[in-house]
Amino acid sequence: IADADAVVDRRGLLSAVQGCGATLVLAPVAAADGPPRHDPELLTGALASALRGAPGAGAR
Repeated sequence: IADADAVVDRRGLLSAVQGCGATLVLAPVAAADGPPRHDPELLTGALASALRGAPGAGAR
């Protein structure tokens, strides 16, 4: 998961992610104010969404 506004080289990041066998998820996760950091609620939502879409996410 990466914040689209923070990614400078999308192609490079996508290549690195795919090289690891992973999927790149771009989502707004940055806090709107203060120093650069994650917004806990936005990050939680992005993680939940990514995990719902993960292979085997519904398997038990």
